[in-house]
Amino acid sequence: SDPPQSLYAGFSLNGDAQAGNLTLSSPLGNTVAQLTWTPQNAVLKANSETKEHPSASALIENVTGTSIPLSALFDWLAGKNTAAAGWEIDLSDMKTENTNSDTLQRLVARRTSPLPTAELRIAIDK
Repeated sequence: SDPPQSLYAGFSLNGDAQAGNLTLSSPLGNTVAQLTWTPQNAVLKANSETKEHPSASALIENVTGTSIPLSALFDWLAGKNTAAAGWEIDLSDMKTENTNSDTLQRLVARRTSPLPTAELRIAIDK
């Protein structure tokens, strides 16, 4: 958007691209939103409201205004450089081997097409 929008949140992610759950937390640790998905649907609970969509991808696009390749995202989080159409991924700060528990890992994914561009930055504190 113009001006660009940013979102900072902590998250807890369980599952895979087929079924799982994601909890987003504010910088103070309060739960902001919970997303649960299965092959049949996806449910978002936020601001005392519940929204249901036919898939996690549809829900993410509706909420963020951009599509995010969910299967590729799980691979990126695992340190795998999986290609996704229109996305450039930088995993240079991700470690694929067992690392010390206080290691901070980062990934940066940029969507270059279709427009508008989008950037996803994730820092993982394992």
